[in-house]
Amino acid sequence: MQRRQFCKSLAMTATSTALLSYARRSAAGQSDSPSGFNQYAQDYAAFCALPPEERVFYRVAEDKIVETKLDESNWQQPAWNYSPAPSQIAGGMWDDVPLASPIPNLSGDGPFKPTWDSLLEYEAPDWYRDAKFGIWAHWSPQCVAEAGDWYARNIYVEGQRQYKYHVDHYGTASRFGYKELCAQRTLLNWDPDELITRYKRAGARIFVALANHHCNFDAWDSKHHPWNSAAIGPHRDVVGTWAAAARKQGMRFGVTVHQARNWWWFQPSHGADKSGPLAGVPYDGALTEAQGKGQWWQGLDPQRLYGVKHPGDALPDVS
Repeated sequence: MQRRQFCKSLAMTATSTALLSYARRSAAGQSDSPSGFNQYAQDYAAFCALPPEERVFYRVAEDKIVETKLDESNWQQPAWNYSPAPSQIAGGMWDDVPLASPIPNLSGDGPFKPTWDSLLEYEAPDWYRDAKFGIWAHWSPQCVAEAGDWYARNIYVEGQRQYKYHVDHYGTASRFGYKELCAQRTLLNWDPDELITRYKRAGARIFVALANHHCNFDAWDSKHHPWNSAAIGPHRDVVGTWAAAARKQGMRFGVTVHQARNWWWFQPSHGADKSGPLAGVPYDGALTEAQGKGQWWQGLDPQRLYGVKHPGDALPDVS
């Protein structure tokens, strides 16, 4: 069996198992969900601006999706890479997100539709098969500290090596958090043309840039939210600049977006030190737009960067 056909078979087996299980549950009348679940009623900015007590979340309880709200007195951070909803329940889900889009016609008029059958028809282009070697710039504001991947999350996790590094070099995240690193990423010595030349000489035929890490900061002139590189830090469209440099030298260009993990990944930013001089003082993930008056980030809502504080078992909000 050729590799592509083998991969297709694996994907079809996985999805058919999940959808068959859902069909059985639907026939048994077990697929009922709250009326607000997977309904796009407000954008993310509006959701973040809501008082915490007004935000409605959803979780899985006894194989059903039910409403829930944040209980500050019993709040616990989600487990690492948590997955509260088994894929075989609740109407066809993938990584706890419903397969059915809450926004009509979101897929547009392109050649593929948001179904597994349609996506399985995709064929890798010849240029990709022939390129063999590419270079990926996994480059985001957390690189400012030069202390490793996932730095943006781990500065909020006591006991982590990067937590100690951050305290030693910047202070606790109650006073200097990830958003400050976003502002300090100036890229004054960045020379994308020289770097692309070097990558091409090394034999690369594809260059891929990181557009958005789990930290939720957009590395382009984003219309999605104001936490982006054109508005903060270098004040440059990093992805657009990479793209121009790569294409100028005849290299294929792509981007990666890792934002899907943000829902659980940045929840530690809503915690606080358990010991030390600032024990109990919330990290900057708890800040709101109103608290930014007179600060460098005035007019920005940190909730849109860090994500809102939510119950540890809450499913990702549709907004």
